[in-house]
Amino acid sequence: MLDKETDARPIAYGAMLCEGFVGVMAFIAVLSLSPADYFAINVPPDRFATLGMQVSELPELSRAVGEQVAGRTGGAVSPGGRDGARLLRDPRAQGPDGLLVPLRHHVRERCSS
Repeated sequence: MLDKETDARPIAYGAMLCEGFVGVMAFIAVLSLSPADYFAINVPPDRFATLGMQVSELPELSRAVGEQVAGRTGGAVSPGGRDGARLLRDPRAQGPDGLLVPLRHHVRERCSS
C-alpha cells in the first residue's frame, strides 16, 4: 500500500522501467534462437511443416525446460482470467513441491485426471 498518493508516480515509473527491462530481455532471448527454432515455436506445427525449415536446437531446448515448446503459438499462459482465483485455491493445482503450477494447461491436465 502507498503511504501517500504522491508515491504512486515514482512507483509506477519504476514498474515501467522493470517492464521495459523484461521486454529487452525477451528480445535478446528471441535473437538468440535460430530462425527455424523461432518459427517452430511460434507457428502451428502443420504450417511450420510447409515452410521447409529444419529445427536445430529445439529438442535440446524442450528437454532443458521440461516442456514441448514446438507449436506454442499462444506463448506462456498465466493462471489469470476468469478461473485464476479458483486455481489459486484448488489443491489439485499444486505441484509436487507444493507450488502452484503456473501454466493453465498443466492445471487442466492435473484437474481433469
